[in-house]
Amino acid sequence: LRSAISTIPSPLSSTLSTHSASSGSDRHAHEMSAVRACLVEISLSCIERGDDLLALSFITDITPRKEAEKRLQAEFSVTRVFAESGPIEALVPRLLQALCESLGWELGEFWRVEDDTLRWDASWHVPALDPGTFDAVSRDIAFPAGVGLPGRVWTAGRALRVEDVQREAGFVRAIAAAQIELRAACAFPIRSEQGLTGVGAEAGQHVEH
Repeated sequence: LRSAISTIPSPLSSTLSTHSASSGSDRHAHEMSAVRACLVEISLSCIERGDDLLALSFITDITPRKEAEKRLQAEFSVTRVFAESGPIEALVPRLLQALCESLGWELGEFWRVEDDTLRWDASWHVPALDPGTFDAVSRDIAFPAGVGLPGRVWTAGRALRVEDVQREAGFVRAIAAAQIELRAACAFPIRSEQGLTGVGAEAGQHVEH
């Protein structure tokens, strides 16, 4: 999973906080949709010049560093899951939990290759989320290559993201996603020596820009 982890986006850079700053090039045309937030580190320095006080500030974008730290934590978490003993059937949900908690997603899924389709195999979610209907819908779906986010990842062979699944054309689980306020999503291929074994997917209650 190490190569897959390096391609999984984190919601970090699209989540505003008290320590984040954002900017948009066109304030009059859908300003908020053009905004991309970033985490910054601000350093202040004061210099006395006679009766005057000169203040200098240095602003550094630390978003890439924080993203790298999250991915490194995800690798450690996944390695720890593999090292722990336990029933094999519990392995996939624990791996999904490790990825979601490390990267900041609320729900994770594993879609297993079965003949010429992808079928829902397992999921994990944060305790505050109740994805019962969403999971039920997922269990009844089979994605062929090129169809749906998992199917498009299968065809592309790389990680893909969706800014807002509720606005995504052709997202067949949009109604169920709206019921639990899922917005952004990403998916990534999982491979073994024999080839593609499945697709991992993460979703969250935020909009990705």
